[in-house]
Amino acid sequence: MPDAPKPSAPSGTAKPPSADPNVTEDSPPDGDGSAGGEGSDDGEVELLITPRAAALDELQVTEEEFEWALGRALDLLEEAPEDEEVAAVEDLEIQLNGRTFRLEEVAEIEIGGDLSELGPLPDPADDDWDDDGANEEE
Repeated sequence: MPDAPKPSAPSGTAKPPSADPNVTEDSPPDGDGSAGGEGSDDGEVELLITPRAAALDELQVTEEEFEWALGRALDLLEEAPEDEEVAAVEDLEIQLNGRTFRLEEVAEIEIGGDLSELGPLPDPADDDWDDDGANEEE
């Protein structure tokens, strides 16, 4: 007699955060009770990266492949020497199908939480700041 098929998880079952390409290590899972736009209670900056479906389709990349490539890019960023200048998250380079893209080209990026952790933002009208935000007086 053939074995009975193993029951699968209901389609409404939430994936663990590590399996969801829309949730990074720095972002909370959906339904965590935090209100949108009010910031994080724990003083952390939250980053939500959602792949652009059209870009993935055009590149013939699955969400799993995108998640792996994003994880690799974040690992390289984390392993960078502390004295090395860190690029803005939208400029983070991600490799998909042998090509390199800026993250904002292939994903929507939302930054939330306690943005005061990032420090004060420069005033673009201030003459001491050049176009890329670096202080010219240093």
